[in-house]
Amino acid sequence: MNDKMININSYKKSIYDSRFTYEQIAMLLDFYVTRSIAGQSGLSITLEDYGWKKLKNGHFDFVEIENKILESAKVKKLYCIRSNTIKDTLKSIQLSNEIIYVDNPKIVLQQSYSLSIDENENVKIDSTENRINCLFRHIRNSFAHANTYFFDDDYMLLEDKEKNKITARILIKQQTLLDWIKIIDKNQIRYVIKNA
Repeated sequence: MNDKMININSYKKSIYDSRFTYEQIAMLLDFYVTRSIAGQSGLSITLEDYGWKKLKNGHFDFVEIENKILESAKVKKLYCIRSNTIKDTLKSIQLSNEIIYVDNPKIVLQQSYSLSIDENENVKIDSTENRINCLFRHIRNSFAHANTYFFDDDYMLLEDKEKNKITARILIKQQTLLDWIKIIDKNQIRYVIKNA
């Protein structure tokens, strides 16, 4: 599906209507929804539980993780935006409407943030989540709210919304979701990915 405009409305489907096997579906829902590293489940798991070691500063190497994730998905740029809206970015890469341009993997995310203003009117913007947690939170929400679109050529679109406002669109190959499990669960502590 190179250089193709798609009307996504006719492709909105449950993951059970995708090309994933039932075994893969169970694994995907367990990993991305139930045991999400985004921390929005009662059974959330940390990167440490998946075999990642913290650096000397007490944090994980999120740059390494992000690089591996983007490389495996063949995503050129991760748009992770601290803003009230992502509509202009979605429009600029042709992901904003019901008709989208499916030419290569693209990820646009609205990142959680907080603003603080001191008495000298200095504004400070702080991210309340890192970019990896942001990505996995939006994936989790896409599955949990059935905002999933499966196209004919193995591309898929994951969409997250707040009311009617789009907060994320993730256009990737279906195989990418399985590849990301391998990256996060790097020693296959919890999941064994067989040939997909």
